[in-house]
Amino acid sequence: MKICITGGGTGGHLMIAESLVEAVVNAGHEAIFIGSTHGQDKKYFGERSAFSHAYFLETTGVVNQKCLG
Repeated sequence: MKICITGGGTGGHLMIAESLVEAVVNAGHEAIFIGSTHGQDKKYFGERSAFSHAYFLETTGVVNQKCLG
């Protein structure tokens, strides 16, 4: 089975994602990570992780935005 774990923003997801990927890999499955080029994602998972692949996208937040359109 392949699992996709995502996150981005404040960095509160990093330790959770790391724990999840360890459990997934220990169960014999594959996990990829999709995160942001902004924040800590790329620094944390860019070079060292149990993810089979990590993808980092240019993103912007939607919190406290006056208009989405």
